[in-house]
Amino acid sequence: MAFSNLTNLTRDEYNALSASFAKTPISSSSGSPDSRVTIAAKGWVSETVFAFQVTAAANCFSSTGIQTSVADTLDIDIYASLSTQPVTTYWTVDVGTADSRSTDWTVNFAIEVSNRSTGTWVFRKGTSDPNF
Repeated sequence: MAFSNLTNLTRDEYNALSASFAKTPISSSSGSPDSRVTIAAKGWVSETVFAFQVTAAANCFSSTGIQTSVADTLDIDIYASLSTQPVTTYWTVDVGTADSRSTDWTVNFAIEVSNRSTGTWVFRKGTSDPNF
């Protein structure tokens, strides 16, 4: 998949999206993604558009971007902030492959703190195979 059109939404715009998954996605991690940021996948808005939200803990803020050197990956960078409350941002991204929600898919979120990798959250298409 070739990600493009990463779009920041307001909470109202995000809540108004009709997004779903055919099966609940499987999430896992590699490395030790910094726990001051959490990712929640909302679902597929269309055949190629994926919706998700990013919540940064108090005293942090995050920036979200498309990783150009690694396929299927979005970068989440965490920085110090004076915010005393968690901050949630809302996003859609076009994954660029027709019928993506129906085929096997993976969306990775590479987590960095001050430009240093801490790990990756991975969301994959759900399965009905109990051995998966």
